[in-house]
Amino acid sequence: MAISERPSPAIAASGFDGHNDLMTIQNSLLRLGRMPGPRGGLATDLGNGQFFKWSSLATKLELDNNVFMAEQVGQSGADTMGVPASLVSCSNNVMVWLGAGPYPAPLPPCFTVTNDRAVWDDAVAAWKLQHGAAP
Repeated sequence: MAISERPSPAIAASGFDGHNDLMTIQNSLLRLGRMPGPRGGLATDLGNGQFFKWSSLATKLELDNNVFMAEQVGQSGADTMGVPASLVSCSNNVMVWLGAGPYPAPLPPCFTVTNDRAVWDDAVAAWKLQHGAAP
């Protein structure tokens, strides 16, 4: 899971409602890495969640200048691999898709989809250089 805005039942029952707030994600790298022991699987299986775990109580969303990468469809299925409906602004995002076939969910026009792993690797190298980390 990359970003979760699905409140627990107790938080939702308390009256929480974030839909008038805005979360902006910009200049970020978000990767769904295949991890051992996915929910409902064997310890030897590899799996991942989804980029956004959202609810109707979640904030509005803005995505700008981000690079996303997924190697396979998340455990909850192709329909969870998209962007939340609360997206209000979006520009210059890249989805690096390493799975089979086309990207499994619709993405807004502010996304470019590529199968080129080097796009991710270059973005990571640039981030490390900008933040003083060893390559």
